[in-house]
Amino acid sequence: MQSKLSSLKETSLQVLTDIGINMCIAAPLARFLHNIESSAILDIMVIMAIINFGKTYAIRRSNEKRLN
Repeated sequence: MQSKLSSLKETSLQVLTDIGINMCIAAPLARFLHNIESSAILDIMVIMAIINFGKTYAIRRSNEKRLN
């Protein structure tokens, strides 16, 4: 059984690694291939990180309840 704190830590680590990958791959591609401004890329990344965190945490906790 995974505690809420463990779920929070695991979800945070996953979202942070996703942000790192996006900064290294997706952001430069959006900037140079589609000429999207850096501020717009940052805004989108923040919004997507918040959505991703909420989604991942909710799924992890709902699966934990269902398994017990």
